[in-house]
Amino acid sequence: LLESEEKGDDTNFDDMFDDFEMSAGKETSEEDMMLSLSQRLLELEIKEAQMEVAECEQQLAISRAAQSSDETDSMMDLDLDNISANEDIKLLENAKMRLQNAELSLRELTSAMRQKPGDSPSSP
Repeated sequence: LLESEEKGDDTNFDDMFDDFEMSAGKETSEEDMMLSLSQRLLELEIKEAQMEVAECEQQLAISRAAQSSDETDSMMDLDLDNISANEDIKLLENAKMRLQNAELSLRELTSAMRQKPGDSPSSP
């Protein structure tokens, strides 16, 4: 899917799903395809959120290093550094929250996929 996007192909999604079904050797329901797509999107969201957390942690470390190395700064400069560090902390907290939400959503989706009606061995 991503390869076709990178190449600029205008492949129809229905054609891709048809190809997927044929290559799997069995028909897959539309619901299963949507669940699989949702899972992949959540996995991508988690990777993006992890990268965002890493970037925020890096920026916070840079801000803190700048604060500690600028001991001769005026009080106004120190206040600006503190504001910048506080903003970096808020960005980091938001990124971590985004990551937690994506991980929780993926766990819930995975759990729902395992408990799909008709898939349990106790079904008549």
